[in-house]
Amino acid sequence: MNLPRLPKYANNPLIAGLPPESISDDALLKLLSFPIDVPGEDIRRQPARIRLFLCEDLRRLQIVLDRDFELELEIATTIREGYVDRLPAPRYWRDHDKEVAAILAKVHADSPAFTNSRCIAVTGISGAGKTRSIDAALSMYPQVITHDTAKNPLLPLKQVVWLKLDFPSNRSPKALCKKFFKELGRVVGEPYETTFGGRNVDEMLSDMARLAREHFLGILVIDEIQHASGQSDKAPQALLRFIITMSNELKMPILLIGTTKALRELRQRLATIRRLIGLTYDRFEKADPQWVYFVSQLWEYHYTREAVEITDKLFDVFYDLTQGIPAFAISLFVLAQRREITRSANGEGADRLDVDSFTSVYRDYFKAVDPVIQALRAGDDLAIEQFEDLPSKFRLDAFIREQTETYLARELKGIDRAVGRAGKTMKTRIPALFQRFTAKLEERVEEKADSLDKSAKVMCGAAK
Repeated sequence: MNLPRLPKYANNPLIAGLPPESISDDALLKLLSFPIDVPGEDIRRQPARIRLFLCEDLRRLQIVLDRDFELELEIATTIREGYVDRLPAPRYWRDHDKEVAAILAKVHADSPAFTNSRCIAVTGISGAGKTRSIDAALSMYPQVITHDTAKNPLLPLKQVVWLKLDFPSNRSPKALCKKFFKELGRVVGEPYETTFGGRNVDEMLSDMARLAREHFLGILVIDEIQHASGQSDKAPQALLRFIITMSNELKMPILLIGTTKALRELRQRLATIRRLIGLTYDRFEKADPQWVYFVSQLWEYHYTREAVEITDKLFDVFYDLTQGIPAFAISLFVLAQRREITRSANGEGADRLDVDSFTSVYRDYFKAVDPVIQALRAGDDLAIEQFEDLPSKFRLDAFIREQTETYLARELKGIDRAVGRAGKTMKTRIPALFQRFTAKLEERVEEKADSLDKSAKVMCGAAK
């Protein structure tokens, strides 16, 4: 059955191949979720080894929450609205080269790169499920739509609805360009990486804009945007500037995914985006109805011989050990069941979950994330700030600068006198040097001051 389209989308050939706007809540829930059959008595009676394998299915479980519906709606409207003003017409192709050249010209100009194109920024703590939810929403759309150019020669042969990239960890514009060519070439079946990947950065940026325009790229999704951070490195900032400009000139929406630290960067550097939509995937508070729902849904999946009901004590312990982070919750639930199934097989347990199931697994397997959990549990913003992808209301950088001035004022004066202008240069760099220190700050500052003082004496001695 063909569902009717909204009038403003009805005659747009770029939107014709997208799912209809009219979709029931039940159908949307099925499309966004990754369902797994709830194990019944027949599964729980299976041998231990079989149940250990089945239990791993939980790592793929996607429990859809309210924020996932909100995110899907933003992506759905953003893609469609981006196509409203991009109808293929003779003028579109006639001005193709000129429009591409204009993008690079504006990137190299000194004026700010304002954009009216829609931009979605999805940020939040690692493990909250933002990337998985975005992948689920994007999977509702065909990535490539092949058009009959014989019927309409103004349409591209292959329209790319969405393209998802990871911002390179080495912060290299060239690396991101190559990723773009590789991924776009993969989805349309063209050797773009070979054709364009060996050029200089300016040429590759121009080719990116050209290909995005030729394929009517519906939305560009860039994950791990926090890798663009760094006040002293201009290359990632320039690349963000290019992406903003390309989005504006092509009327192509962008979706940026990153950690909470990335949100601060976006607010500072992407202030020129007028239509920024910010969605946050944060951890849940214990009393949040969405967390209660999440845990209740997760609790249906018992692979232990006995399925236990969740008590207030179990609920409290489960939250205390995961601090409302869905990825931690699923991992803890899986590992606890594996432990109890294994214990029972060895004649050491009752094959059922209890408080000790979770606390013992946390003690043995969660050592790497224990500092994170402890910081969240204590509400210690100063400690939380050590972990760049955790939320914090505390501006550690400002605090460090203040403390550095307090503890190093006397030492810096001596360094300035000893090494002259070089000392002044070091003085300006000291706040940045201390940004990584969050614990035992006073002792660390004094230790660094002693080190600088010794260095200054050595330099003075060498000068004599």
